[in-house]
Amino acid sequence: MAHVNSTGLSGYKGSHVPKNAFNSPWYSRLDLRITQDIKVFGDTKLVVFLDMLNLLNMIDDEKGIVREYSYNNSRQILVDGVTSTGQFIISGVDPDDSLYIQNNDGQSAWNINLGFKYQF
Repeated sequence: MAHVNSTGLSGYKGSHVPKNAFNSPWYSRLDLRITQDIKVFGDTKLVVFLDMLNLLNMIDDEKGIVREYSYNNSRQILVDGVTSTGQFIISGVDPDDSLYIQNNDGQSAWNINLGFKYQF
């Protein structure tokens, strides 16, 4: 009960938590783009750009990290089966609420891209 009372679950004692009652943790991300236009001739130009994605994570490994819940679910109470009468056997509480670092599409990693574009 100490875990329930110390979280937002305390308002739902004796009932169920409705869908979408809680959000994933906030995170900060800073992206930077530097561009330079180089006039070639007439109205044509070469555009050179440098993109630094998730600059905060490049500076500090603990910043710009996306933490999410696995498959949009939460498992705070750890259950280790049921008794013969159908009661849950609670083995403990998951303190980090099954959060994991999202990095499938590079959300938590920094990235640098250099690009060129010719406009005419």
